[in-house]
Amino acid sequence: MTTFVVFLRAINVGGRNKIAMADLRELLTDLGCADVATYIQSGSIVCSSRKGAGSLEKTIATGVADRFGHDIAVMARTANEMSEIVRTFPYADADPKSSGVVMLAAPFAGELDAARFAPDECMVAGSNIFVNCPTRFADTKLTAAWIEKQTGLAGTRRNWATIRKLHAMC
Repeated sequence: MTTFVVFLRAINVGGRNKIAMADLRELLTDLGCADVATYIQSGSIVCSSRKGAGSLEKTIATGVADRFGHDIAVMARTANEMSEIVRTFPYADADPKSSGVVMLAAPFAGELDAARFAPDECMVAGSNIFVNCPTRFADTKLTAAWIEKQTGLAGTRRNWATIRKLHAMC
């Protein structure tokens, strides 16, 4: 069994795609995951599975669509990948509520020119985009939606406080 952190895109945001975390835990257990735990209402899950990341993502996306009627993107990171994210985070001194990571559905090999968003900044790291937004996440123009548009990939953002908590849960 591999421990994963699973990120659901656009769950419980602005009253859309509502899923109770107890129902989400039940779904993942029904899908064969073990040790299922959710973190707040963010659509962030820690679980164990015998599946690989890609297969787990597809299984969960299909399960969410079938049970709840939501067509959402799902991104999974292993516990080892989460450790690497934490180890290489380039904005260690940033406010943990205004910095974080956008998890992409696949690696992105290009660069992102976020200069027009200064002092907000980002850095590409494969399937993850590290972001630092001193202007606050709520006020930045350097959004996950902008990153999705630039990369052509689905993504979901979590602040650094959430990433650290999920890493600790692994």
